[in-house]
Amino acid sequence: MRPRTMILAAVMLALATSNIAFSQVGCGNPRSGSCTEANQTPFCDDAVCCEQVCDFDPSCCEIEWDSGCVEAAQGICEFPSLVSLGDYTLDMYGVGVVEIRWQSYDFISGFQFDMSDVEILDVSGGITGDQGWDIFFDEDTILGFGGGPSDAIDPQPEGSLLLQVEFALLGDSIAMSNVIFSDPQGQALDIEVGPQLDINPCRLEISGYTVNSSGTGGTIDLGWTCDTEAVAYQLKLSGIEVVGYSGGYSQLDDWDIFFSGGGVLGLNWTLDNPIPATKGPGTLISLDVVYIDDFVGFIPDVVFSTADAESIPLITNGTIRLDVNPCPADLDGDGMVDGVDLGILLANWKQSGGDIDGDGNTDGVDIGLLLAQWGLCTNG
Repeated sequence: MRPRTMILAAVMLALATSNIAFSQVGCGNPRSGSCTEANQTPFCDDAVCCEQVCDFDPSCCEIEWDSGCVEAAQGICEFPSLVSLGDYTLDMYGVGVVEIRWQSYDFISGFQFDMSDVEILDVSGGITGDQGWDIFFDEDTILGFGGGPSDAIDPQPEGSLLLQVEFALLGDSIAMSNVIFSDPQGQALDIEVGPQLDINPCRLEISGYTVNSSGTGGTIDLGWTCDTEAVAYQLKLSGIEVVGYSGGYSQLDDWDIFFSGGGVLGLNWTLDNPIPATKGPGTLISLDVVYIDDFVGFIPDVVFSTADAESIPLITNGTIRLDVNPCPADLDGDGMVDGVDLGILLANWKQSGGDIDGDGNTDGVDIGLLLAQWGLCTNG
């Protein structure tokens, strides 16, 4: 075979192979690419839209799904726009970020929606950030719009990131409601809203405490609610020193509990007797403690593990103030509330050094509390 003939045969073979590959893709195959984006191959991923466009312009299914095919799809195909909740992150304090995903064959110039079971903390990023939209929000509502028709968001393929929402979780799920999206003419679009996002985090919390008569020590109960079994955990609390433990799941067979400072490590060596899954709160452990501070809270990197060594997502009730000081107005610690304590309070006016009520500031409220506790401290 002559060289020129060989080259021609190779080209024909490549074209034939390419056509076979194209024929294997076809309308509706996800490999075909989005109907709203130009591809280097024919067809698109929505079977109905693909067939409608190719009836109008056969080259879209014979040669290439180009910008003309995209324009035709935007004019011919009728799809409801979809807004949905995407991936999310959540830290141990119940604060996280969730993606708002968007797809539409229409231009949009504004939107508004509510979010349930969360407190909205911030909004950023996504298409709205790229186009400089104005975004407003309060505790549970988000409002966004562009400056004019030229700022309208173009049709977007499935899964496009509209924006990201930072939130504090208040329940076990997140849902969107009262959703309104409008086009540049101010007309409301037909919108489908994705399903709620079920998070159902496990919960570790300070569920109760006691204080001895001297105010120096007592017990702290840790509550645990989780629908996943756990065979090991590690946690640490600020403001206390652990000196012993009892009760709760710490009494399960084959468990060893270790403690040091404010830290606790629990291990089920055999893996045969895990902390059970529970829909209601149970007591994980009751800690015998010495109080170092009035404020006690979980320190980050709390870890609970399954038998497969997978970390269990959880949230805590963070840091809380315990009423462990029987005489908070005794600022010098001599057992008396007197003129010395009043002097300390006045010397720290509008600062934290004379704070009695725990608001971080020394003011008239603290003077009132000091005078109410005037005299010899009594342990209650």
